[in-house]
Amino acid sequence: MAEAYRQFAFVSSVLGGFAFLFFAAILPVPATHRSAPWAAGTALAAAIGLLTVTLGSTFSAAALANLPVGASSPPAIAGHHRALSLMFLGSLYLLLVSFGVSGFIRSRHMGQITVALAVAGALAVAWAISPFVS
Repeated sequence: MAEAYRQFAFVSSVLGGFAFLFFAAILPVPATHRSAPWAAGTALAAAIGLLTVTLGSTFSAAALANLPVGASSPPAIAGHHRALSLMFLGSLYLLLVSFGVSGFIRSRHMGQITVALAVAGALAVAWAISPFVS
């Protein structure tokens, strides 16, 4: 289980860094675009959520790695898995919302395309990750 937490922490940290980079890229957009604050805000919320998942997964992996061989996971750590999984999933959805909304900065047509692709991505994420959320 410790290895699963390590992998979870790694994926969350990479996606969190990407979300923060996306946030930083949107910041220079003039405030005249109504969708820019929404795109930036959801990207930042995603980055914060993914950072939280990274920290929780890293410390869970460290605690599990220090257990004696054959020992069961402490209840506090076992209970974290579902919360971390749901936070990860919610943060991914926030990042996809940011992608979808950001298209409206360019044009209405681009916004419609990015929203459609973000919805397709959200459905794909739900399908891909649902067996692993326990």
